[in-house]
Amino acid sequence: HVDIESTNRCNLRCSMCQIDFDNMKSGSMSLELYERVIRECSENNLPSIKLNYRGEPTLNKNIVKMVKLAKESGIMEVQFNTNGTLLTEKLSYDLIDAGLDRIKVSIDGATPDVYRKIRGADYHKVVENVKNFVRIRNEKGKIRPIVQVQMVYMQDNKDEVVKYVQFWKDIVNRIGFSRYRSTERISN
Repeated sequence: HVDIESTNRCNLRCSMCQIDFDNMKSGSMSLELYERVIRECSENNLPSIKLNYRGEPTLNKNIVKMVKLAKESGIMEVQFNTNGTLLTEKLSYDLIDAGLDRIKVSIDGATPDVYRKIRGADYHKVVENVKNFVRIRNEKGKIRPIVQVQMVYMQDNKDEVVKYVQFWKDIVNRIGFSRYRSTERISN
């Protein structure tokens, strides 16, 4: 498995994020560099890639092409994590058609107020984006991409875990949790 940072940019400034996006050099991987990386991955029979590490992959204008190129190169599983804020209906169609296998959407709350406090974004919009993504996939008669929502469990949302599971259990394929670990900022 290889993680490829398709972009190190992010459109949110989440309360628990360790990355100092505002004070680091940022950009997106070029399609030319990506093609070289995918060619090497394919030559070595790599079975799985994730198209992000810390950045928001939907900010890379070539993300759909990246998914498609990886699938055409024989990569069995192509996935990425996203905050879901930019997951429009068109992008959803395009990612599904490109062959994305797994998408993990980070949603750190079960109510608008808690989510806004942590992520600073519109909870209802992100929920609708995820529901639309699942609907589009299902209307196409596909079982992939596997859709997972995940929460970083911390003091601000610890009382929303049960509500979170109850809300998402019949909508997505998987629900994940991770523990909040540190407040140190990482910058380049």
